[in-house]
Amino acid sequence: MPISREAGAPLGTLYVVNGLAAAGSGLGMPYIVAYLHLARGVPLVEVGGLLAAGSICGLAVSMALGLLGHRLRLGSALTIAIGAGALGYGAMAVADRHWIAFVAVLVSYLSQAVFWVAGQTIVGSLVAGRTLDHVFARLFLATNAGIGLASALGGLYLGRGQLVHYQVLWLIAAGVEAVAAVLVAVRIAPRVPRTGSRHARQRGGYLALLRSNVALRWFLLIEIGLLLAGYAELDGGWGAFVVVQVGARPAILGFALTVNTIVIVVLQVPVSRATRRWRRSRQLLAATIAWAASWAIAAVALAGRADRGFAALCLIVAMGVFAVGETLYSPVAPALVNALASDEERARANALSGSLWSTTAVLASPLAATVIALAPLFTWILGVLGLAVGLAVVQVPVLGRILPRALDVPMPGSEVSD
Repeated sequence: MPISREAGAPLGTLYVVNGLAAAGSGLGMPYIVAYLHLARGVPLVEVGGLLAAGSICGLAVSMALGLLGHRLRLGSALTIAIGAGALGYGAMAVADRHWIAFVAVLVSYLSQAVFWVAGQTIVGSLVAGRTLDHVFARLFLATNAGIGLASALGGLYLGRGQLVHYQVLWLIAAGVEAVAAVLVAVRIAPRVPRTGSRHARQRGGYLALLRSNVALRWFLLIEIGLLLAGYAELDGGWGAFVVVQVGARPAILGFALTVNTIVIVVLQVPVSRATRRWRRSRQLLAATIAWAASWAIAAVALAGRADRGFAALCLIVAMGVFAVGETLYSPVAPALVNALASDEERARANALSGSLWSTTAVLASPLAATVIALAPLFTWILGVLGLAVGLAVVQVPVLGRILPRALDVPMPGSEVSD
C-alpha cells in the first residue's frame, strides 16, 4: 500500500523529530544511574525508586491520554510532550537535591509517555497493512541515528564522569528537545487533525477493550515478557550492572550504546529486506533469541571483569548483539498493536502498549537495583538470561494461536512505496 502525499509530509517531519528527540535522550538518559548515584551521591536503591516513580507517573498519563486520544489533537499533545522533556532535562542539570532529581525524572518520564502514545497513534491513523512495519522501521532507524550520534559525542565528552560534564550534556539535551518541539508545532500539529469529535463518546475503557479484543489481549501479555527480557533491563539494571558489578567506567555505557546504534543504523534496512518473507511471529522469536545471546555475552563480561579491557569489549559486543534483536522487534511490535486495533480502539491500544514500558520498568528498575546491590554476583544477569530463554520457548505456540492469519503473513514486495 503506497504512502499517500498527505501522509508523507507529516511522516517525513516525524522521522526528523524522532531523530532529534532521540539525540536529546541519548545525551543524558544512558547515564542517569551513573549520574545520580556517582556524581550526585544518591544511593543506588533510591535511584531505582526514583526511576520507578517516574515510570508510574508516565503510566498514569499514558493511560489517560489513551482514553482521551480520540478527542484530542495529537499533534498538539506531541508538541507539549517534547517541550516538557526539554524542561525535564534542564532540571536534571541542576538536580543538587533529591527533590529536584525527582521532579526532573518525573517530567522526563511523563514526556516520554505522551510522546509514545501520540506518535504511535498518529502513525497508525496515517498508514495501514504491512506498510506499518516499513514506517516503524524508518522511525526506529531515525531514532537510533539520533541516539548514536548523541551517545558517541556524550561518551567522548563524559570521560571519567565529572559532575560538570554531566551537567553540560543535560543542558545540550534540553536545547535539542526544544528544537524538536518547535518542529512539531510548525510542521506536524497543523497537518494532523483531531482523530475524532471533541464530544465523541468512547465505547468502554481498557477492560472493555481487552475483553472484546482477545488477540490484542494475548499479544500484550507476550509483549510484557519481551520487554522484561529486553528493553526494561536497559533502563535501570544495565547501567548498574556495567558500573557497579562489572566495574567499567561510565563512558563504556555510551560507547556500548554507540555500537548498539551503529548496528541498528547499518542493519535495519538489510534486516527489513531479509525478513520481508518472514511471518511476524517468526521475527519476534528471532528477536528474543538475539536478546538471550546478548545477555549471555554480558555474563561473560562479568566473569572476566578482572581484565577490564576484555570486560569492556564483551559489554560493547553484547549491546551490538542486542541491537540485532531490536532491528527485528521494533518494526513488528508497534505494527501489530495498530493492526490488531480498530480506528476507535487505536489510541487505547497504543496507550496500553506504551504503558507496558512503564509497567515493566516499575518492575525491573527497583528489582534490578536491589538484586545488584544485595544478591550474589551473578543473580541479576542469569535471571534475565533465563527469562529470555524461557520466553523463546513458549512464545511460538502462543503467537501461532492468537494472531489472525491475515496479520501473520509475509510482506508483499510491492506493498510499500516511498
